[in-house]
Amino acid sequence: MSVGPGPNDNGILCGFEITLTAKAVSDTCFPGKDAEFKAFLTSSLAKYTAFTVRNTDQTLKELNSQVEQRMQEISKQPGLCAPEGGQVELYSAMRISSAAELKAAEKEIDELLAVDRIPTLNPCL
Repeated sequence: MSVGPGPNDNGILCGFEITLTAKAVSDTCFPGKDAEFKAFLTSSLAKYTAFTVRNTDQTLKELNSQVEQRMQEISKQPGLCAPEGGQVELYSAMRISSAAELKAAEKEIDELLAVDRIPTLNPCL
């Protein structure tokens, strides 16, 4: 497979990490809430994972293991679920509840990942 053209600085790994963090916060701090948003996060993580496997030398098994390990690390952070300062604020800022906004966010991720290229961390936010 050849990796196609695209910006060298695409921030895909940044989006992957932010989505992974939001999912860990959601699972740890808000169990049983925000089902549609959690489904969006799960779907997005699957898309980021598939993209990364396609465009790097990582296997799906390796990457899934890294994702699981990172989610466990995040879930064990002291004060993770504190209402101010930190990951809950990130989650709250990202949280989408309307169907139209979820659909638009899903489309944005699909467009970001439509062109195969080496994923990079920057620009990040």
